Amino acid sequence: MNTFDAPDGSWWYMAAQEKHGPVATERLQQLHAAGRIAADTLVWCQEPSPMAAAWQPLHRVLARRLQPPLALLQASAEARALDRQRP
Repeated sequence: MNTFDAPDGSWWYMAAQEKHGPVATERLQQLHAAGRIAADTLVWCQEPSPMAAAWQPLHRVLARRLQPPLALLQASAEARALDRQRP
């Protein structure tokens, strides 16, 4: 499971040396987009997952969420290979 695809209402974040939450995934993204929390804000997910077991910077969670799925990467590589074979 992708850490950022946690159930709604399962995220906590640190701001002004206080723990806030739980909030939905969408709300966490809104706070970041609005500049209310920074990329280095520590976040934690209640989801019982090894990747979410500790507080971690939001940017690390976002980076995992933005990584394309392996199938998409493979399809893209195959398409590029086909393009190189065309005259």
